[in-house]
Amino acid sequence: MVTQIITLVGVLIGAMTSYLATAMAERAKFRRLMATRWDERKLDTYIEYVSCIKEIQRAAMAAGRARDQGGDASDALRRATPQAGYPPSLNPSGGGPERPAQSGASRPGDIPQ
Repeated sequence: MVTQIITLVGVLIGAMTSYLATAMAERAKFRRLMATRWDERKLDTYIEYVSCIKEIQRAAMAAGRARDQGGDASDALRRATPQAGYPPSLNPSGGGPERPAQSGASRPGDIPQ
């Protein structure tokens, strides 16, 4: 009877050890997977951010060149961006492809045109 109890305790200890080792390995694998997913999302976000910065810089350079040549900077901004208009944040009158330009100041601090 004692040998059967010792055998049963050994089997239970082995099962617990096996379960704990497998659970720890799966947990580490899940953490690595989540870290990789987060890195991919972060990289995609950085790429999108840099693309936007490049587009804004290109538009600002075009507006500066137009202003230096005596032209209209807003026309240069429209031509410099690939969309139908330019982002509302660059439009002093608050217009853009999503909403029409308004006459006068649309936000505090804007200068009416």
